[in-house]
Amino acid sequence: MMPEPAIEPHRGRPRWVAWAGFALGVGLLIAAVGMVAVRQPDAWRQLLDRLADAPLWAGAFILLSPVLNWLLVSSCLWMLLRRHGRLGWGEMNAVVGSAWLLNHLPMRPGLIGRVGYHKLVNGIRVRDAVESTVWSLVLAGVSGAMGLTLAFAIPVGSGAGGSVAVLGGPIVVVGLLAAAASASGRGRWAWLLGALSLRYADMALWAARYAVVFMVMGLEVGPVQIILVTGVSQVAQLVPIAGGGLGLREWLVAITAGAAAGSMDRAFDAALAGDLVNRAAETLAVIPIGLIGSMIVARTVSRVRRASGEHADAGVPA
Repeated sequence: MMPEPAIEPHRGRPRWVAWAGFALGVGLLIAAVGMVAVRQPDAWRQLLDRLADAPLWAGAFILLSPVLNWLLVSSCLWMLLRRHGRLGWGEMNAVVGSAWLLNHLPMRPGLIGRVGYHKLVNGIRVRDAVESTVWSLVLAGVSGAMGLTLAFAIPVGSGAGGSVAVLGGPIVVVGLLAAAASASGRGRWAWLLGALSLRYADMALWAARYAVVFMVMGLEVGPVQIILVTGVSQVAQLVPIAGGGLGLREWLVAITAGAAAGSMDRAFDAALAGDLVNRAAETLAVIPIGLIGSMIVARTVSRVRRASGEHADAGVPA
């Protein structure tokens, strides 16, 4: 999950451009579904059979991992923002959950709404809120570079356990450095390293999602290829056509996986179907999370505005 797919509110863009991008994303998604069906007439039956035969833990992981990505991204933004104003962790989860859902709409109002919420409710300046989003994206890029470097360092034949140990190591190491920086009073390094640890964990979880779904699809891909696919997936979600890289992500993941596996036939089909499974799991997560988060955000905004009106009526500065 990448709830913050853009750092630019797209001011001044014609409304039809946003609608065209949304339509293009939906069209690409429909084309991906059609491609799987056309290239293999019984592909959907095979996909359902593979999902039914998959280990129980794999199915549970595919369904629950988008929820974990949401919590990791929310925690990263919370760590970056809380130095600018009072902001609760649960409150941050609700705000990011709402933005995650809203960013799937044609005008992608999630980021603008989140920034406006922080200004109204938390007293955080627009500049500081946008700066924190930029930091989050920068740390995502650093995390991808770290993951790719470590993936190249994994010895051949290490297996899943060895790959997890190597790729998961920075989560612990950077987290401990953040704790040490906090204990020594170096606040700036503490929040920056803590946010990096969370962003890296988000990237590693995305890599694990692709590894598991490709395993279910019967596609053998090594650690380096998995990190490359993960990086392409993250970049696709930043492209300002539709929220979450709708449609575009599936095609780019399939092309990257096919090229990495040296097979633009079987590997392409398996990766395309696999990321459609990922998309379905995200949809099942974003709808309830986004609706509940939006209700909490709307209630909080209403309460703050009501309180501001009461202060104004009493002649007290809000």
